[in-house]
Amino acid sequence: MKKTIISIIITLFSFSSFLQADYLLGHLERCAQDYYYSYDSNTAKYKLYYLNSRTQNWNSTTTNVGFISDGYIYDSNTSTCYPAPLPQKLGIQYHEFKFLMALMGLLIGFSWLVSFLYIFSRR
Repeated sequence: MKKTIISIIITLFSFSSFLQADYLLGHLERCAQDYYYSYDSNTAKYKLYYLNSRTQNWNSTTTNVGFISDGYIYDSNTSTCYPAPLPQKLGIQYHEFKFLMALMGLLIGFSWLVSFLYIFSRR
């Protein structure tokens, strides 16, 4: 029983590392760890603020970045963004992979909840 629980926990932790991904900022061709939009009242335009994966600094731009795609991994040795390898091996897109991981978490959490309710509600 303990070996089963430990193997489940190790499996969950190994999958959680794939869920931390960077974003590819389209026409800028940069990798960003986080981003947000903010309205600049001085120029009456929206600015895109992003945390650059290479420099770890917040930068801003008002140019059209095109698309912002998630599911990329930044390689600090080559300074490039590349798609996450596991969803590619499975033949699915990154947002589908995140959905499956969330569904798996809900199913495992629900099964734990039901088992604990059964154990602690016995009379």
